[in-house]
Amino acid sequence: MEKRGFHLRIEGIKNDKIQYSSGTVTSPGWPENYGNNEMCVFKLNADPGKIIKITFEEFDVERATLCEYDSLSIMGRKHCGNWSRKSPEKEVLIYAESTELIWSTDGSVTEKGFRFSWESIDNPIEVPSGALESAAGFHAHIEVNAKFLLIKIFSKRRGSISIFL
Repeated sequence: MEKRGFHLRIEGIKNDKIQYSSGTVTSPGWPENYGNNEMCVFKLNADPGKIIKITFEEFDVERATLCEYDSLSIMGRKHCGNWSRKSPEKEVLIYAESTELIWSTDGSVTEKGFRFSWESIDNPIEVPSGALESAAGFHAHIEVNAKFLLIKIFSKRRGSISIFL
């Protein structure tokens, strides 16, 4: 009796990197083109009480309408292309002490990739510690949200900064 089965071969690179306080992150293979079938998770951890500021120096990733081939995901949003609509802004603020960026590529076209530096910075939006139950706490809460909306509107008009909560 002869039994037949199948042979499964999975190719890809999985590479998780963790950084604290500040650093530089590049796509695998930088400054040469990145490879096919890559999967990396970059974990950025700011200093306690700080937020994360990312500054892109280079971004050249396979272009696609929905970034379905090669992409860098920041806070769940996929980015691809070469400084196009789907690319991240030059500066990205992440209003959290830590975040994970996910890099994934498919099995065909490769480009140069990306390079960014990041740092821990003070949160430019001051959050008062008053309770929301009080009138003063409620007023402060509304004021913080209004400041956030103004920053978001300003950034869309200027096209120079992205803000993620």
